[in-house]
Amino acid sequence: MINMTDELKAKLLAANSVDEVDKLVKAEGQEINAEETANLWEEIKSHKNDAELSLDELESVSGGTRDWLKEGCAATVEAGSRCRSNDYCSWWDVTYVHNPEKETCPNCHTNLYIEERTTTRTVYKCPKCGYSRKDEYMKDAH
Repeated sequence: MINMTDELKAKLLAANSVDEVDKLVKAEGQEINAEETANLWEEIKSHKNDAELSLDELESVSGGTRDWLKEGCAATVEAGSRCRSNDYCSWWDVTYVHNPEKETCPNCHTNLYIEERTTTRTVYKCPKCGYSRKDEYMKDAH
């Protein structure tokens, strides 16, 4: 996993080729294989175009917050989708609202999300079929 600093992000977003991405990462003293380089280049290209980026796109690339239920994964851009990018979006430090959990719905196998979390319970919900589950916790007796 690459240690993605803000400085490295800026350099990578300015890269013009997969070879340049490889050189930039290795110049930072980090290891990356050919497949990881190709995947990172595809992710970078998805954030680049000749026009200026919108404020939402800039926020997404630089970190920011993304509602997984409404906007989907930063890599797949499909609401309620499972990550298909091997967590490359984690390199962009996206913070999710309604973050998808690794646990899936027993009915439709879509990732559940946490609808509510308190000190005494967590409510999980499926965005696709509406399945809901509550985990109740005992309060500390201290």
